[in-house]
Amino acid sequence: MEPSTTHTELANWTAIEELCDHYLGGRPASAILQILKPLAQDRNEVRDLVRRSLRLMGVSQLEIRNFSPLAAFGLSMAKSFLPGAWGGTIPPITAPGRHKAFDDYVSSNQWSSPGRGTVMIDVGCGFPPTTAIETAQRFPEWQIVGADPGFDPYVLYDRDQSYACIDQSGHVRYYQLLPGAKIKTMEDYLRIRERLPVLFGQLSPMLPPDNGEMCAAEIDGSRLIRWPLKQWESANLKLIQAGIGSGDLPKANVIRCLNVLIYYDTDFLRGFEKWAAAQLQEGGLAIAGANSPNAAEPYYAVYRKENGLLREKEFALGIDIVRPLTLMAWLTIQEDNAMNLRLARLIRRIRSDAEFREAYDDRLDQLLKETGLLTRDADGCLATPPQPLPFEKMTQALATLPAQLDREGFTLRAAEALSRQGIRAWRNEVGHLAVDPTGLEQ
Repeated sequence: MEPSTTHTELANWTAIEELCDHYLGGRPASAILQILKPLAQDRNEVRDLVRRSLRLMGVSQLEIRNFSPLAAFGLSMAKSFLPGAWGGTIPPITAPGRHKAFDDYVSSNQWSSPGRGTVMIDVGCGFPPTTAIETAQRFPEWQIVGADPGFDPYVLYDRDQSYACIDQSGHVRYYQLLPGAKIKTMEDYLRIRERLPVLFGQLSPMLPPDNGEMCAAEIDGSRLIRWPLKQWESANLKLIQAGIGSGDLPKANVIRCLNVLIYYDTDFLRGFEKWAAAQLQEGGLAIAGANSPNAAEPYYAVYRKENGLLREKEFALGIDIVRPLTLMAWLTIQEDNAMNLRLARLIRRIRSDAEFREAYDDRLDQLLKETGLLTRDADGCLATPPQPLPFEKMTQALATLPAQLDREGFTLRAAEALSRQGIRAWRNEVGHLAVDPTGLEQ
């Protein structure tokens, strides 16, 4: 029986132990509790995320011994990526290579056959619009439209290897570190962020009069660019400040909406579906879901427009999310998010098959130990190794897990585990576990 999903339940929690006891029926390793304890005194937005995440863990019936330190670390970093950290703006987080598997899927799926002249809208593509740029390069005969409401007229790169998206008034709407950033503590991060408006004030008067074209000014290793999107546009790539529901976008054969719906509730999801149905050409596909910046732990719904209506054809997930190691499966900013709840319930169904669960867990633990990602402590709980991997190597190791597990047959074995429960499931064209949505709890 899954935990209650009452939206206001435990809204005024005061201790992480209280949440763990209620939703998980026990407490994770003491090291994880120490990471999470300070969050009880954080702002409400962070506290609510912690509560929602543990509730979804409970729905999935995550075994307490499998509460990952990496998920706990993600929760501890929530204050820097939630909208409240950016004046209510959804941060346009992106990363190179993040959507390669989705490009593979669109080009090879069983539901459509996109060809020359295909129009794809990458809605919520983030800044810089890396995913839209990579798709345009991969499919030169397609027309790619990168759309994001967070596109701003200025971007500022500083000498500490970070960049900021800045609006017309000089307000920093988003700030992200780049590889090589020289910070060691949250104080370093905040120090750099506080300096950005000062840099903007120094550099903006150095720009020439605005004629709508891209231009830049530099000082002491920092660089301010006005209309930065211009540098990436090409014959088959257009970048537009727009989002879900916008009437300024062309009719499309494919709509890709990833890492956007986690910020909204189920009503917004239904609105997205209605908008996608109107925006797609007949026979077109819409793909909506999420994945980590390193492309790990993906989950997504695939829709096709048929006879004027949007029909969901499959719900798919990476085999690595069957026992989530990061926060991705539990990350939702609203109380009522049907996709995350569906994912948690599906994880529970897959892991309820003891034969599959035992084989999968044994092999995953082996891989975690071999790569140096995680280990087990004396009590059998997941723990950080004595010599943790550097962050970059950790993200690389996480990214290799799904392909390894898929090669060893675990995607097919998960499909068989669901089939034994009467749910039609298969390994899709990109090695993800696909499920017939008609057999899923809504």
